[in-house]
Amino acid sequence: MRRKKEYNFKKASIWFDVVMAVFLVSVFIYCLLSIFFDGASRFVLLVLIIPAFLLWFQAYVIFITIQFNNADNGKQIIIDDLGDNMIVIQHDEQININRDEIDLVEIHEQKSLGKFGTYNYMVIVLKSAVKITITQFTVPLLAYDNIMQSFLREKPRQYYKKTFNYIRL
Repeated sequence: MRRKKEYNFKKASIWFDVVMAVFLVSVFIYCLLSIFFDGASRFVLLVLIIPAFLLWFQAYVIFITIQFNNADNGKQIIIDDLGDNMIVIQHDEQININRDEIDLVEIHEQKSLGKFGTYNYMVIVLKSAVKITITQFTVPLLAYDNIMQSFLREKPRQYYKKTFNYIRL
């Protein structure tokens, strides 16, 4: 006998990423100052590219983590024991979704950026044109989770694979 499945939002922390960004900014500023005041060689200028590049990726991680946290903040998803109904609860608002109401499932996957992580989300489009965004912070495996996959069975899907996976609203 199957039981209902409940998914709860787990907020991701950005403290480590902020500390890394501050460190990279300080290295970047130190290299710039050494170029202008100490007459450092062009080698230092080339080395300066590395923290600038890493800082750009670190800023992306901070931004995307905040965006995903905001999209799923307080979200709770419950799929009934038959796998035919899903309840999405967020900010004291409840949306009941029957499988038959689903028109399309958009899966947005990100190419791996190594240490900088992978940020995936999906959008369930209902026949009433309502779009429900679910990030991996609430359902870690998204459409590949067995229960979610059972709920979304036989629904048309569109896959998007991007390097930088910002949520399109």
